[in-house]
Amino acid sequence: MPKDRIVLVDSHAHIDTSRFARDREEVIQAAVAGGVTRMVDPGCDLASSRDALALAKAHPGTIFAGVGVHPHEATTYTDEIGEQLRTLAREPEVVAIGEFGLDHFRMLSPRNVQREVFCAHLDLARKCNLPCIIHVRDAHDDVMELLRAHGRDLHMVAIYVGSFTVSLETLLRPESVSPLRVLCSPLPGHSPSRVMLYLKLPAWSRWIVS
Repeated sequence: MPKDRIVLVDSHAHIDTSRFARDREEVIQAAVAGGVTRMVDPGCDLASSRDALALAKAHPGTIFAGVGVHPHEATTYTDEIGEQLRTLAREPEVVAIGEFGLDHFRMLSPRNVQREVFCAHLDLARKCNLPCIIHVRDAHDDVMELLRAHGRDLHMVAIYVGSFTVSLETLLRPESVSPLRVLCSPLPGHSPSRVMLYLKLPAWSRWIVS
């Protein structure tokens, strides 16, 4: 690959889901043709984590997998599932733990269960030496609390995935209370240069293309 070529990475492509059942291969080929040469497919439960890994093995070097349990599915998490995720994470195609996190908007799982499963995933990321794909919705303060309490010795910076219920002007305002500044404030031992901000589309697309 030429050194001056820009490599575009889709860091959050649930390409394994049933919505792509009819044209999955065409979508992958179109993405690569359009310059998106790397894709990360995060699992949302044990089954989809396995599917993401299988897809990554079928497309080596192009698709990579994350393994984890989404907060909507937090009540399904058990220690046994955690061990199975850890086994999957040993595969070279797995590059992250997730998608896990906290979702206090839909609240499809009890708050305390979400927090327990969140911490279990941090421990899994620590054991596997992998970064995290974290879903955050209406729970940013809680996520920062748990990361500061339980994420201090993680070897890699967490990746924040979520949606904000604020305007872009608010998100990017220079004041110290900006949500972006809060999320990007470095945790102990982490370099802010290794934090990635993910803006969920299509809600943000009009800002990105303008």
